[in-house]
Amino acid sequence: MEDKELMAAIGQVVVTSPVLEYSVAVLVAMTDGHRDQDCEDHAHAMVRNTGRAMGELRKRACVQQRRRWIAMSSVPCSSPPVSGPLLSTR
Repeated sequence: MEDKELMAAIGQVVVTSPVLEYSVAVLVAMTDGHRDQDCEDHAHAMVRNTGRAMGELRKRACVQQRRRWIAMSSVPCSSPPVSGPLLSTR
């Protein structure tokens, strides 16, 4: 890749980065139940602090993973209980 192409690629990332940050902020605000102007207000408040929207999204993803893990661990085993000793003592 030539230097000009590399600089153009970096420039594109820099230009689209705020768009991605705002989109994530809107997603987080909508996930929290905000709609319409309230959603936009919350998204704007998040993007004032660089990285906050991604951090909030990450927190929600972790909470969701924990909920799934808890739900999976509370599911009873479907195999029948074992009766008698598991290992022979003789």
